[in-house]
Amino acid sequence: MALGIDEAEELREAYAITKIGEPIYFRRRHVEALLKVINNTTVYPFDWQRHSSLKLKRDIECINGKVNVVNLLGVVLSAEAEENDPAIKIIAQPESNRELMSCLTTITSTESALSVEHIICIDNKSAINDNAYNINILKEIMPLIVSGAAYAPFYYYDDVKSHINQFTSFPNIIITSKYAMIISYELDKAVISGFGDFVNMQISIFEDMKKRCDKYVQALPGPLDMLSYY
Repeated sequence: MALGIDEAEELREAYAITKIGEPIYFRRRHVEALLKVINNTTVYPFDWQRHSSLKLKRDIECINGKVNVVNLLGVVLSAEAEENDPAIKIIAQPESNRELMSCLTTITSTESALSVEHIICIDNKSAINDNAYNINILKEIMPLIVSGAAYAPFYYYDDVKSHINQFTSFPNIIITSKYAMIISYELDKAVISGFGDFVNMQISIFEDMKKRCDKYVQALPGPLDMLSYY
């Protein structure tokens, strides 16, 4: 057929898709990408500096601009890592918040005492197509799962495209022992508060949501743990 290298590869791919069907073919491609990530736990390099304190001028402050929001996010997370019993609670989609995942991957790799609870929405319509969205979510959180950090992801099912999108005002929530931060979908706007009653309210809402979620992964370090889980 006198095909070039790229044309021949395109023909082989088209043949494979025709032979097994688009959903299976692209699902396998996503799984292949996931397996490659498992061997690399340093997916997101991030220059992390310690911040022992954070002082807000008011009980509630509004932040504009993605650079400002991401910088403040790094300060909030790293400040919590220096607490006596550090814990971070998160409601955010991993694939659309790579800056957040970058911070978490870096901080948890250096702070073994830090625990992270993360609530994620799993797309209930992805499986109807090629399940790509849900596989990509697992790919994004895999560095945290395999790093040995105290990372506990939880999930619930919903229509992600209609539930979490650009028309949702503040779908991302970050809660520490001292601060609650709600962030826009584009990470360009945020509201942060250190007001104790507001922070405690957000923690209470998070715990109520967690009760309606399932664990995404279960750590089973030994045979007794496996028997107990079974």
